[in-house]
Amino acid sequence: MNTSKPDEIKVSAAKSDAFGGIPEGWDIKTVKDIGRVVTGKTPPTKEGKYFGRDYPFIKIPDMGESVRIENSAMMLSHEGAQYMRSLKLPPNSVMVSCLATIGKVGITVKDSFTNQQINSIIPDSNKVVPEWIYYYFKNNTVYLESLGGGGSVYTNISKGRFENAEIVLPSIAEQRAIAKILSDLDAKIELNHQMNKTLEHIARAIFKQWFVDFKFPGYEKAKFIDDLPEGWRLGTLGEIADNPRRGINPAKIVMSTPYIGLEHMSRRCISLSEWGYADNLESNKFAFKRGEILFGKLRPYFHKVGIAPIDGVCSTDILVVASNMIS
Repeated sequence: MNTSKPDEIKVSAAKSDAFGGIPEGWDIKTVKDIGRVVTGKTPPTKEGKYFGRDYPFIKIPDMGESVRIENSAMMLSHEGAQYMRSLKLPPNSVMVSCLATIGKVGITVKDSFTNQQINSIIPDSNKVVPEWIYYYFKNNTVYLESLGGGGSVYTNISKGRFENAEIVLPSIAEQRAIAKILSDLDAKIELNHQMNKTLEHIARAIFKQWFVDFKFPGYEKAKFIDDLPEGWRLGTLGEIADNPRRGINPAKIVMSTPYIGLEHMSRRCISLSEWGYADNLESNKFAFKRGEILFGKLRPYFHKVGIAPIDGVCSTDILVVASNMIS
C-alpha cells in the first residue's frame, strides 16, 4: 500500500536540472524521439487551383479556440493537397506555432496542412498520446520561446531546434489519465464557448430583424419614409466612431500589459475572453481601452470582432474603433 503524501512523490534527481525535478519513473525525450516533425509551407498563392474547400490549411489565427482544429479560414483543393502531399498531417497530429507568436497548439481532426509558421508532430502512438504533447507545449511557452534563435525581429524556432526540444514523458497510461482530466476541463470550457456563440447568434438575429429588416416591436404602426422609419437616416461609421491609431513602441510597453492578437479572438463572437501579455513583443502595436471595439482587418478574419474587456495593446492587424458620442 502506498502511504506517500502528494508532496512526498519521489523525484528523479538525475533528471532534475533542466526541469526542476520530475517524478520518478518519468522520462525526458526529444521531440524527434516521439514522432516525425513536419514544417508547413504555403503553396504559390498565384495558383488559384491550389485553394478550395477540401482540406484545412491551418495558420496561427486558426489556432487557440479549441483543442482540436477541424476547419480553417483558408482551405486547399485536392490539387493543393497533391502539391503539398509530403507535408500532409494525418488526424491526431499536434501543431505548434513557432514563428512570431509562439506556443499556440492544436490537434488535427482530419488530413490537414499548415503554413511555414507551424511545426507539427506526427506522434508515435507507442510512445506518446497527442493530448499529452498538446498540454505539455501549451503550458511551456517560456521554454519554447527560449529555443528561438536571437537576432531577428520575430522569434523563430527552426525545425532542427524544435526536433531537439525536450519533452517530459510519464508512462502511456499516466499520459492518458492526466490528459483525460485536462480534456474534460477543456470540454467544459468549450461548452461555455458554444453557449456564448449561441447567445451571440440570437443577438445577431434580433439585431438584424430590428435594425436591418426594421421589424422591431410596433413596426406595423411606424411611418416609413424612403424605406426608413420616420426620424431615421443613413449615416457613416465615422460620424459616431473614430480609429484612434494609438501606435506604441514595444520598448515602451510594460511587460504585464494585456496583449490581444487575431489568434486570441474567436470568430463571430463579440466576447473577448483570452489574451496574452506584452512580455515578448518586438514590433509596434496599437493601444486600446476597455469598451472599445477590436476589428480584425485582414480579409480572412473580418468576422473577428469583439469588445475589449480591459485596457491593453493589440496587433496592427486589428483596427481599434472608439465611440466619439458624448454620453
